[in-house]
Amino acid sequence: MKMALTISSALFLVACNDSFKQIAPTTTPTTPTTPTTPTTPTTPTTPTTPTTPTTPTRTFLTNLGMSNKDITSLLTYNMAEVTTMMNKTQLIFGNAVPLKDAFFKKASTGTAPSGYALIDWSATEKEKFKESFARMVFLINSSKFESLYNTHANITVEPQSSPLIMIPQNYTEFKSYVIKKTTDYGENYSFYTSSSTTGIAWGQSGLTMFSESGIGSPLLTHEMMHTVDFDHKPGYDGAINNIPYFVQTIIAYNEDATNACRGGGYSCKLKDINFGVSYTSPPHSNAYTLSYALRGFYFNY
Repeated sequence: MKMALTISSALFLVACNDSFKQIAPTTTPTTPTTPTTPTTPTTPTTPTTPTTPTTPTRTFLTNLGMSNKDITSLLTYNMAEVTTMMNKTQLIFGNAVPLKDAFFKKASTGTAPSGYALIDWSATEKEKFKESFARMVFLINSSKFESLYNTHANITVEPQSSPLIMIPQNYTEFKSYVIKKTTDYGENYSFYTSSSTTGIAWGQSGLTMFSESGIGSPLLTHEMMHTVDFDHKPGYDGAINNIPYFVQTIIAYNEDATNACRGGGYSCKLKDINFGVSYTSPPHSNAYTLSYALRGFYFNY
């Protein structure tokens, strides 16, 4: 068969021709590599919540006890005021903040005013009080408060309202007086809370105060004036003729203390107060409840 013949010829050539030799391969076979073990896929990390950058101004407000909401609004709309206040060497009630847990007293350690039912502080009530206290400290140390005190206090506040105290005639005297009193009392603040709903709070000489749930910064400021011995004796207990009501009025009702009483004068009750400017236009919130005077200017956002 043709196939057989071809194979025979080929065998013959291989056997008889010396030049037709098998040539060894020139390349050395590579050693097979051991397959690598597949790596276990890594579990994706959970994205972390971005942290708010710490800045000197934010730290300052945090140390006052400010809520995050108040810090954000102050840094957004009143940065110049924050910076000015931060650079002051001393603040009124600055030795109280941030409020220590030791300042929040147990009910069993206090003697309640008449009609008050003292209770122990809950964590929630502490936070509410700290927020109001921080606002009070900010307001009473603000440049607007300083200007209003200098403009109106010596006009409206009667010396007889606190007969044992010489009423400070300007903000510098006022600030010095309050800081000295807090130092004289050892900077030892005592705050009590109650389950009562009288709408009344009590500030007592010696940095002691009894309050109800949710006390706001205006009333808190009023009562803190009592803790450093400012008074409003009978006959001098109007909206603006004594220090406690004067500071409460310019903080929460009317910045113009000389025009705060309907019908004139300085001895009206709060129910007869003439409300002043309401800060409800942008960038302020349009909510009216807390919109008046200094509180509205700095915090109604």
